[in-house]
Amino acid sequence: MGWRISITTLYASSGGNVFITAEHCLFNIDGPWFHKSWESRDSNTFGNSIGSRIFAKDNHPDIGYIDLGGNVQPTYNIQNSDDTEFPLLKITGWGIAGVGAFICRSSFTHIACGRILLTGQTVKIEETAGIVFNLDVISFSDTAPQMGDVGGAYFAFDNSHTDVDAVGIHVGSGCLQYPGYPPCTSTNVAFMEPIDRTLFSYDCGS
Repeated sequence: MGWRISITTLYASSGGNVFITAEHCLFNIDGPWFHKSWESRDSNTFGNSIGSRIFAKDNHPDIGYIDLGGNVQPTYNIQNSDDTEFPLLKITGWGIAGVGAFICRSSFTHIACGRILLTGQTVKIEETAGIVFNLDVISFSDTAPQMGDVGGAYFAFDNSHTDVDAVGIHVGSGCLQYPGYPPCTSTNVAFMEPIDRTLFSYDCGS
């Protein structure tokens, strides 16, 4: 039995590729880690070997990295195969999304979208009960985050509506009471690690 997580690809300024996910997914688990496509997500078989953990930082920020082996070649696209017209969304850059921004998540449960409610928050992650600092809080209008979505990419559409900018990674979900929203439920918001902290934690931003 293994852990089910989502991952996001980064390109380091040193010239190598790494996969990124939430630190709490990798803590004390060296690997190896394996890739499974969306189409095979319900099967019990392993996919191609990706590599092993490089390191996992602590909760400030909640970020961990997996070395990229030779068996999986990354592409700089968002998987969107539920949409037959635009099955792939090209990642053309990265940016900072502020309060009110409409963003989407690509992860184990596929695409889901919402808006940023708050930034720079200290929150308790529902899945781990851990406290994490400086996260963005996102309301979701589609599928609520589930186990396995952690590490998935958040992105924002550019003016072309087919290309996107990476804005962060999904690190968990929880309950937050805020004005204009129904009473707090077990999980009503998602938490995002902003992309700028993700990039510069592993020398990917230059």
